[in-house]
Amino acid sequence: MINFDVLEYDLGNNFNITTDRFSCSYRGYYLISGMV
Repeated sequence: MINFDVLEYDLGNNFNITTDRFSCSYRGYYLISGMV
């Protein structure tokens, strides 16, 4: 598991940094990207 400590862009406030969970608020396609 990768823990995220910085959130740069979250338009719908769907990602919780404390629990590292993303909750989809709308049906559809989501793009989640990262770089190591």
